[in-house]
Amino acid sequence: KSLHTDISTKTGERIIIFTLDRNLEDKFKTEQP
Repeated sequence: KSLHTDISTKTGERIIIFTLDRNLEDKFKTEQP
């Protein structure tokens, strides 16, 4: 159970970081002329 939770947490963090990176990229792209 703890192993599954650990994997889920790591995957969730990865998805969150990936989403933030994508959002930052879009932000920078739109801010540049």
